Amino acid sequence: MKKNNLRVTKINIIKGILLAIKKIFLLINKIIDKLILIYADNKCFLCNNKDKVSSIFNFSICFDCLNKIIAFHDIKNNCNFCYHPLPNNFIYNQKGCSNCSHLFTNKTSFFVKNISLLPLDYSNRDNIIEAKYYKNDIYLKYIIAISNYIFSRNDHIVKYFTNCDFITCVPISFRKKILRAYSLPQIYSKFLSKKFNKKVYNIFTEKGLKYTHLKKESRFEIDKDRYFLKKNKLKKLIQKFFQYSKELKIIIIDDIFTTGSTINYLSELLESNIKEILKELNINEFTINIYAFTIFRKVKNS
Repeated sequence: MKKNNLRVTKINIIKGILLAIKKIFLLINKIIDKLILIYADNKCFLCNNKDKVSSIFNFSICFDCLNKIIAFHDIKNNCNFCYHPLPNNFIYNQKGCSNCSHLFTNKTSFFVKNISLLPLDYSNRDNIIEAKYYKNDIYLKYIIAISNYIFSRNDHIVKYFTNCDFITCVPISFRKKILRAYSLPQIYSKFLSKKFNKKVYNIFTEKGLKYTHLKKESRFEIDKDRYFLKKNKLKKLIQKFFQYSKELKIIIIDDIFTTGSTINYLSELLESNIKEILKELNINEFTINIYAFTIFRKVKNS
């Protein structure tokens, strides 16, 4: 009995020490953020411009970038699939726009809709690539701060997440984990999970093939050997959600929307496996809707 009490006491002491360490690290992070704001160069976090800078997010941003972000989401007519702005007289035919029409070559798009958070162009490309490939905590905090600002201005994005059942994200291979030590889609998914009280389930895996500068059509073919799905995990999720709903809404998170081929292939992979699982479970009435959310969207001609 005494041994058990001693063990419980030791465990509680260790938990207390770990909690104290966590609080110290959070405090240090806050102090570092404040020091950065005081001593760092007064330049825009997106484009490094030093002229006409505002600090409405507790991070410096130039008015040009701020206006771009506001305009990016104030456009009334966006393509459902690549979120590219469309002309007011554009007749929408569910085949995408000229920017993403390749997704509909001999097939349909497998995701219902995509929303992108920020534009990616020549002025902010270097900072965004750094956020994608290298763990830049300051820039990640900026993305989260600006996300909160955009969510506060756009109810349709908030509803996009509150109406979904769960979140998943584009996976990262073991090799990339070693090289990069983190995954931007995974970190951002955790932020969204806390923000909207939605579970994140990692249902995809990546083999770790490397490709660059491929044509749009080639990317889709390469993805077939690159990404895989955890079918048993997905089966358990479907059984869980089927208990109280006959509809499943899933959002896939990715960092950058360039061609849309990765999101489209993962959606196809998810859809085809769900159909197989429903057949195995003898479930007939069950609707699946797959959505996408990307942190950045490549601006045309950039």
